[in-house]
Amino acid sequence: MSKLWIKFGEVQLYEADRAILESNHSWLNDNIINATQCLLKSKYGTPGLQNTLLTTAHQGCVVGGEEFVQVLNSGGNHWLAISTIGCPYSTVKIYD
Repeated sequence: MSKLWIKFGEVQLYEADRAILESNHSWLNDNIINATQCLLKSKYGTPGLQNTLLTTAHQGCVVGGEEFVQVLNSGGNHWLAISTIGCPYSTVKIYD
């Protein structure tokens, strides 16, 4: 593991993550996505935004009956956002 770059709460980003964020040619990894979700959840209280290691696009995510937002890995370096905010019952919006 590379040297610690930044820590806030339980989230830790490393120099390797920083290099990815500063690059024009790198894909975001689960550590960066999780850190972003933690920041959003902390700032806005958005329901969902679970750790990406708990969810995949093939498994889904578990959020108890409230509107939510979740980022999912659909395989490899491809990430999707799903949300039920503003949706009719039993409907999910997918942002690709």
